Amino acid sequence: MLSNFKFPYFSRNIAEFWRRWHISLSSWFRDYVYIPLGGSKFGKRKTFRNVLIIFIVSGFWHGASWNFIVWGFIHACGFLFLQMITKGEKQITEVVAENRSLPNLRELRQMTLTFLFVTFAWIFFRASSVQIAFDYIYKIGQSLVLAPNEILNAPGGKIALIYILPLLLGDWHFRRDERNLKMRAVLAYILFFIILDFGLGEEKSFIYFAF
Repeated sequence: MLSNFKFPYFSRNIAEFWRRWHISLSSWFRDYVYIPLGGSKFGKRKTFRNVLIIFIVSGFWHGASWNFIVWGFIHACGFLFLQMITKGEKQITEVVAENRSLPNLRELRQMTLTFLFVTFAWIFFRASSVQIAFDYIYKIGQSLVLAPNEILNAPGGKIALIYILPLLLGDWHFRRDERNLKMRAVLAYILFFIILDFGLGEEKSFIYFAF
């Protein structure tokens, strides 16, 4: 069985993120959309066009709504910007800090920037409309400037951090092997208590019901 997610949030750039995120779907778009369009064989302009198309199509695949199109466009911009600044250099493929316990400062900066970029794009993916996404971004910016401690004071804010830390440490420790049984047991235990704390008493629909 092929792996479908390989710790994508430890990626050091957006290209690496898409090699680790939803691998089966990304591979399908590469093999049946990007390559038939010509891939990167016919110059930079057509390569940029093909990258833009594949991400827009990916957004449209998730839902016939402008917020998904914007989400795909944001990722396309990030991917194209990376291609321009790397100038065809070989992209990162190995596990981050593979032979070390901790990342170096450069890797930490790269992972942080990639995580912030991907998380920003998720706002458009999750919002029900583009306008709501912009409103949400505005409120985040307003809170960071006027009341930076508001997030921790919000309901569930501090307890969320308590759960996030062990999940993050567990992922980092087992990042070399996403199928590690110990990792699955630890994460399942933590997730069980997260569900108890946040999932009871409120009826929610499965996110992919909208797609």
